[in-house]
Amino acid sequence: MMNGTMTDDLLPAAPPPETEAPDTLATAAREAGLRSADLKHQLDECNGDQKFLEKIVSHRDKEWWLHLKELYEREVERLKRLRQSGNPSIGPIDELYRRANEQASQMPTKFPSNIEWHAKDQKIAINGNHPRYFFDKYKFLEAIIDDEKFRCTVQTREGKLGTLPADPNAILEKVRYQLDRLFSRKFDGHSFLARVRQAYLAAIKAQNNAREGDPIPLREIFSGITKKAKAYKIDEFIVDLSMLVEKGPAATAGYRFELQQTRDTQEGILLLGTAGTGMVNLMIFKNTTRTP
Repeated sequence: MMNGTMTDDLLPAAPPPETEAPDTLATAAREAGLRSADLKHQLDECNGDQKFLEKIVSHRDKEWWLHLKELYEREVERLKRLRQSGNPSIGPIDELYRRANEQASQMPTKFPSNIEWHAKDQKIAINGNHPRYFFDKYKFLEAIIDDEKFRCTVQTREGKLGTLPADPNAILEKVRYQLDRLFSRKFDGHSFLARVRQAYLAAIKAQNNAREGDPIPLREIFSGITKKAKAYKIDEFIVDLSMLVEKGPAATAGYRFELQQTRDTQEGILLLGTAGTGMVNLMIFKNTTRTP
């Protein structure tokens, strides 16, 4: 003490700041979460690898070389990771990719004879000239080949049904499914006409100034049918309407239907077979019991 005061050196030391004890449980929970996220990421990668390799095997076994080529080129990052990890599948996959490129280079010259041979082998009717092929007597379902992109578009007059790599067997697999969907359904003319009539009446009721006998667009009638049959497609409607015109019945509950022709290729519908004498777009129902 000097002059009755204490120097700083002699002052009592300040107590250390209080620190919270480590929360062991919270730390353990965070670490477990990090491990869980890492394991989930690894699991997702493994599941993705499994699906990728299964597709490779499937394409190889089916000899879908263009599918294999497209898959290989789409999965660059996955292949890079598998290559870096020394995965033993890389060698066989690279060899398959080499073969796929060979097949792709031969496609423009060999495709026409290949698809015709496979179609005959699978008893699927085919006609047309490369790059456009038809698969039914109405030329309603078709496949268009893009030689530069090695791809095929399957479609009807109403639009695309899908695109895929242009392996003949893959195309025919999709074509068979669409042929069955369009033409192998059981057709009941009486039931179909009753549904058409119901949709027609609903459309009349929805319009303020419309009345029985007024023309209603066919596409509007189709939309009315799909309110209760959501899976029903416009191309199926065209097939069914064509069969109704050809086979009947022509009337239901005392009302006969008639179709009106149009030159409007956007709204018009070209029916199949003998029913397709021109584009139609409107339907009316006339009372067959009314006397003149």
